[in-house]
Amino acid sequence: MRTSYFIASWSTVIALFLSLARISTSFTIRDKAIEDLAPEVSRAKDMKLQDTTIENLLESEPESVYKGPLLKAFLSAYESFKNEPAIPLSKKAIENYNVQFRQNSEVYLIVFTIGDKGKDAATPGGRSALTVSIYYVVDKRDYRVRSRKFFR
Repeated sequence: MRTSYFIASWSTVIALFLSLARISTSFTIRDKAIEDLAPEVSRAKDMKLQDTTIENLLESEPESVYKGPLLKAFLSAYESFKNEPAIPLSKKAIENYNVQFRQNSEVYLIVFTIGDKGKDAATPGGRSALTVSIYYVVDKRDYRVRSRKFFR
């Protein structure tokens, strides 16, 4: 009788121990899951804020609108600009330029001029430490660059 009582007591203790171990493990797993979820919640808040900002931008007036043919002419001129051996690599960063667009019935005129960063240090001929002013004449029929000319 004492043996069965002893076994029953130990089985209760073991069951209680295993039960507590499982509860402890599940809390650890849940805490870890909550920790892992925290960055996701933070990212979700950022995305919601970003979505709101983008929605506001979409509702505002655009800075400018360019039609596809004009952009195609720009891409043709820009490709020539990037490959122009007379322009040093250090002066080919497009972000240092302002780009102007003009057109008539036959051609687009794409003008790369000194951007805001280089205006103070400009020299005659449209050059600065960051830029070289140049224009490209792009044919409206085939979007090929007909000619280019540096400002002097």
